[in-house]
Amino acid sequence: MVFCVMCGAHIGVVAGLENALNCVLGVPDAVYYDVDSITIGEEKVRIAIDEGHIEMVEPWASPDL
Repeated sequence: MVFCVMCGAHIGVVAGLENALNCVLGVPDAVYYDVDSITIGEEKVRIAIDEGHIEMVEPWASPDL
């Protein structure tokens, strides 16, 4: 499985659920989802960057802390 991470400690296209979870663990409102291929995932990430929908967030960061 290939995943797109759009909001997390690391962003991009990653292989495997464990790798995707490592990118979003502890990130409030993390955004990730599975895609059919690396090519599709890469295109989605590039579009999201162009449209300003990508956000890198420090794990465990919260505006309330």
